Amino acid sequence: MKTKTGSIKYIDGVPFARISFFDELGVRKFRLKKAKNDTHARTLCKEMLRELEENGQAGVDGSKMSFSQLADYYKKNYLTEPEYQNDRKVSGLRTAKDRGYTLNTLRSYFGTKLIRSITPGVIKGFKETRLSTPKKNGGALSITAVNRDLALLRAMLRIACGEGWIAKVPRIQLDVSAEVVRRRTLSLEEEGILLEECDPLIRTLVVFALGTGMRQGEILSLSAEDIDLKHQQINIRALNTKTLTSRAVPISKRVEAELEGLPKSGKLFESEWFPKKDWRAALSSAGIEDFHFHDLRMTFGQRLIDRGLGISEVGKLLGHANVSTTYRHYQTSSDVTTQKAKALLDGH
Repeated sequence: MKTKTGSIKYIDGVPFARISFFDELGVRKFRLKKAKNDTHARTLCKEMLRELEENGQAGVDGSKMSFSQLADYYKKNYLTEPEYQNDRKVSGLRTAKDRGYTLNTLRSYFGTKLIRSITPGVIKGFKETRLSTPKKNGGALSITAVNRDLALLRAMLRIACGEGWIAKVPRIQLDVSAEVVRRRTLSLEEEGILLEECDPLIRTLVVFALGTGMRQGEILSLSAEDIDLKHQQINIRALNTKTLTSRAVPISKRVEAELEGLPKSGKLFESEWFPKKDWRAALSSAGIEDFHFHDLRMTFGQRLIDRGLGISEVGKLLGHANVSTTYRHYQTSSDVTTQKAKALLDGH
């Protein structure tokens, strides 16, 4: 008895190419494809049988899989909330919510397109369409946002390739070099004015960010147990970091002064939600424009570099997984570098 066969099946007078085969469990399976006529049906049968021979059942299934179907598969199997054990992520994605938004963007464009029809040319069209689409506020979409879309698309197509639904992943080039790196820092004059306009909570958060370089979420998730006054450092748990890697940052005199008014047990802050309204009010009262809370972290790193601390050491304090990230976002002072080199050469 043949294990793989092809034939023509008529449904309401319309010809369909049909193949049958046994799966890995020995269960007979059937696959249909609508044809234009009998000749076309026979051609489709040969194509499906060839696909089955070369790539197995996954290859046959992939030949008719749309992007929306791939998106459903990705959402069910990969876009899941994170699960932790002993402060370590064991499954899921911490960025599941944001990835969900990106997935919706991809689905709205590629939708019913067959995944095998997504070629470099189609991807180029998507990129151009995205870059020409204005944001809700009327501004232009950044290349960083488009790169985020393309990165997810590439990841999904790699999964499809791994499952055998496509033979290879089309080339997707992320234009990282074109991304605009934000380097806004706070001047000492701006800092003084801002601190005067902050309410107590915002002031504490600003001092922590300027004095430790911690991310907003890392600060708000701190517990009293993370504070090591004996060694003058704050131990940031891996669970609370972006890179899921623990690190320690120093406690400056100004940060230590702020700690005196915070709880000595349990959470340092009542809520892990950032008070955006109060933050914006402080900026407005201080007359500071184009400034984000994350820029305080940039200010921390840049000040250390300007004062002579090596960029790799700064990267460690900031929790960068790769020093190239630090080099990309921070500028080294040629004067500081020259003076340090001179001191080393002179034996100082």
